[in-house]
Amino acid sequence: MSTSIGTISLDMILNSAKFKKQLDNVQNQANLASQKIADSLKKIGTTITTAFSVAAITAFGKSCIELGSELAEVQNVVDVTFNKLSGSVNKWSKEAASSYGLSETMAKKVKGNRVQVILECTEMKQSGLPGTSRYI
Repeated sequence: MSTSIGTISLDMILNSAKFKKQLDNVQNQANLASQKIADSLKKIGTTITTAFSVAAITAFGKSCIELGSELAEVQNVVDVTFNKLSGSVNKWSKEAASSYGLSETMAKKVKGNRVQVILECTEMKQSGLPGTSRYI
């Protein structure tokens, strides 16, 4: 059994200025941490982009060297096969590159393959003299 002696009335005034200041400080720290994370991610992204760019440039350079080497090899074959006519083969291959969409290297390979087939068919490949073809 409780007995009531009276009523006490309390008026409390909450000083919210210090509380608001602390909340603002927490918000500022969160923003600062967020900015640091974003900066770190940007650095990582830049590093990855740079690495891929270097890899792409390296691959492109390697491809250029391989294509140049292949063109030199094909040009050597053209010079040996066609001898004095190699100039006309070079001219044809440049025209084929623009007319048919072939690369100069591919056009020279095609021309070389055609001549090789003709030489094989006429048996002129080994001796340089015409003979009876085994294909006719």
